[in-house]
Amino acid sequence: QHQDYWENPKQFTPDRFLNKDADKETYFNPFGAGPRICIGKHFALMEITLVIAKLFAALDFELVPNQKIDYEALFTLKPKNGIQLIKI
Repeated sequence: QHQDYWENPKQFTPDRFLNKDADKETYFNPFGAGPRICIGKHFALMEITLVIAKLFAALDFELVPNQKIDYEALFTLKPKNGIQLIKI
């Protein structure tokens, strides 16, 4: 919430993280780093994976029409720019 790093820091604006500005990537580090890293990091990441799996099992989604999905090969194959869905 520091004004030097964020425009309107007190306002809820999750879209600010969509821009891949290299300078701002280091400002959002929810689990910390180094010797003071959060001890619950691995549990939280596992928990959100389970929540998302349950969410997708309980709801129906379809792809946004006419989107182009490009793939990026890293250690695994992933969509380069994400995949947009519509809840139906």
